[in-house]
Amino acid sequence: MAGSGASCHVGYRSCFYRAVPTGAEAGSALVFTEAELVFDPVTVYGDAPNPTQL
Repeated sequence: MAGSGASCHVGYRSCFYRAVPTGAEAGSALVFTEAELVFDPVTVYGDAPNPTQL
């Protein structure tokens, strides 16, 4: 959303808002590295499907 500081289409500041566990933790669930959304993607994109839904 323009002017919000976000660059990710799902509302986070960055598209790199999750980390892939490695080493002994490999295969575990993705770890969220950002806790807050910068904007509400539903307000911006409506009910369009999220193409990166895991």
